[in-house]
Amino acid sequence: MTAVLPLPTPWNVDQAIVAGGDHHLVVIRFGRPSSTACAAQDRVLAAVAEQVASFADVYTVDITRVTEFNAEYQLVNDTSIMFFFAGRHIRCDCGTGEKRWISWVVESEEVLKEILETVWRGAGYGLEIVDGPEEY
Repeated sequence: MTAVLPLPTPWNVDQAIVAGGDHHLVVIRFGRPSSTACAAQDRVLAAVAEQVASFADVYTVDITRVTEFNAEYQLVNDTSIMFFFAGRHIRCDCGTGEKRWISWVVESEEVLKEILETVWRGAGYGLEIVDGPEEY
């Protein structure tokens, strides 16, 4: 089973982003694990991690412990999923008006897999902003 790995330091976050290379999408959930929204999102991420392991690596960052990215990425939500490909931040437009991250709980495994695959394919074509599979 592929695990969702926690990134305990800023160095680990940077290394994960770089390690994805040109073929793997790096999915990082920044959030507060003590919140119910974050815990719910983590359950869905854990459920899909093995299914997307061929093209995505999934990580979590506790923004109450690793605070160095909070200002840079404006991390204020209980859960925010961000995407990186080839060391670049990839944005996803899911119709919510916010493209930098997904800040709501994606409750469906199928929907999350669809979003991850869409972002991965778009990033592979060199897109920095990917249109989500549908509006949410």
